[in-house]
Amino acid sequence: MPAKQATVCSLGLGSQEDHSDSTHAYASETSPLLSHGNVVHEDDGNGKQESSRLSHRLIVIAMMLTLLVMSCGDKLVESPQQRIMESIVCYKYYEKVDPSKLLASRETVGAGAIGGVPEMLCKVDPVQDTLAKLNGYQQLFDGLPSLLLALPFGWAADHFGRRPIVLMGLVAFGVRQVVIDVVLWYWQVFDIKFVWLSAATGIMGGGEIAVAGILVVVMSDVTHVDERATLFLQMVAANLGAGLVMPIAAAWLMRINPWIPTLCGTILMIAATTIYLPVPETLNYANCASLDLMTMPEINDAAYGTGEISSNAGLPIGKLWLGRFKSARAVFTRDWRVPALILTYTAHYLCAAVTPLLMQYISRRYSVSFSEATLIVTVRAAVNVVLLLVILPGLSHVITVRWRLTPQRKDLILSRVSAVFWCLGYFLIGFAPNIAGIVVALAIGSLGVGVSMLIRAFLTSLVPSNQVARVYACISIVDTVGVMIYSPLLAWLFEVGLGIGDKWVGLPFHALGLITTGIVAVTFMVGLEKGEDEEVTT
Repeated sequence: MPAKQATVCSLGLGSQEDHSDSTHAYASETSPLLSHGNVVHEDDGNGKQESSRLSHRLIVIAMMLTLLVMSCGDKLVESPQQRIMESIVCYKYYEKVDPSKLLASRETVGAGAIGGVPEMLCKVDPVQDTLAKLNGYQQLFDGLPSLLLALPFGWAADHFGRRPIVLMGLVAFGVRQVVIDVVLWYWQVFDIKFVWLSAATGIMGGGEIAVAGILVVVMSDVTHVDERATLFLQMVAANLGAGLVMPIAAAWLMRINPWIPTLCGTILMIAATTIYLPVPETLNYANCASLDLMTMPEINDAAYGTGEISSNAGLPIGKLWLGRFKSARAVFTRDWRVPALILTYTAHYLCAAVTPLLMQYISRRYSVSFSEATLIVTVRAAVNVVLLLVILPGLSHVITVRWRLTPQRKDLILSRVSAVFWCLGYFLIGFAPNIAGIVVALAIGSLGVGVSMLIRAFLTSLVPSNQVARVYACISIVDTVGVMIYSPLLAWLFEVGLGIGDKWVGLPFHALGLITTGIVAVTFMVGLEKGEDEEVTT
């Protein structure tokens, strides 16, 4: 670690009289763990403090803009890409079973077989079954890089910096989309299953889930614990804002040609990398020197083994790595709440990634086009934006200011309520008898959309700051395993539902309801330990 970075933030031990059991909170990885007394260094003057605050704001703005542009590209691509894939599968299906349904020959049909078969003829079970399997296995293969590389990249982010990992991941996102576009454009040259090769781009940055986790770490680096949950929710709101506007634009453009929003989305994904370029390295960022130790949950780093690692820096590499492994393991064995909450993430990313299946389900069950299904799904995004920008911040203010509860207690309460709505929403989606019913179900389920970030904020408060990236990397692995296991399962359940009858096409969402019931149970099982739930003082 360069000396310049090592001296940016040095948080020492708190008062021995006040914190006899937990004497060190949120030290940086290069902090002197055996120092005595308070060693928090104040800024030399108001000018430096103002400059620091401005720098923090600029970093947050750049990060939010990067996420917004990336989300806009992703949401703009999501629905039209499904329509193009459906068109290719549908064209090849009718080539075999009924060529009379084809509107154009292979020589005259457009890229992606668009215009080759009327869309409503593509809602037959064999086509929808194939499309569901393509998406299910795509998510399975997309998860492999994160499963194999999340921990190494998380460790690298803790030791060498967040910036290079994030940049590689952003580049990988753009390259991945380009690979998919090429396969779908030249559908007569490549088998559609070649889209699965796009998963190999995850090697560049550790996979989508791993990079997303490190992006959250970057935000945590430059924000105070009291502001973290709100900022996380704003990140989700930025994504949902894109989810509100971009699908509407995509639905309108799809009526002209689905390739228009697809290519525009690809350009936005590539552009996100350039927006992130000015963001500096945030590992050991100066903001951590201004954090108030008294408002943070206190954690004894010695119990996690961090002091042992720091003092044994000169040991042989084998013993050093063993010490680091023991340090990382201690994070999960000391507090049972940490692994319990991490396990809830088996479903978090899966539920976020289920949108293509949701649009396919709506299109198939209610006999509407993909563009119409896209517009229906935007109802969920509209409710989410109001929830995250108005309802949850308002509740947060009431809980922390009027009820005078700690930020930890606030995050725990809101995560429990959100999990209940989230679970209920999936059950209602599976049982919705008509379009009006699905709209109501989506609105109810949307009230729980913040549960992932609320649990993450609570979990972050339970571990030392120099272990956060590794904990997030473990979350990425659990996320990935959940997607890899459940995505093919949901595709299979969709196939089973098609075979049973229209009323059972929602079988995958019944399964998601059962899975999220487990998350509800965990949020009500965990609580705050003695000393963590003291009343907020003015």
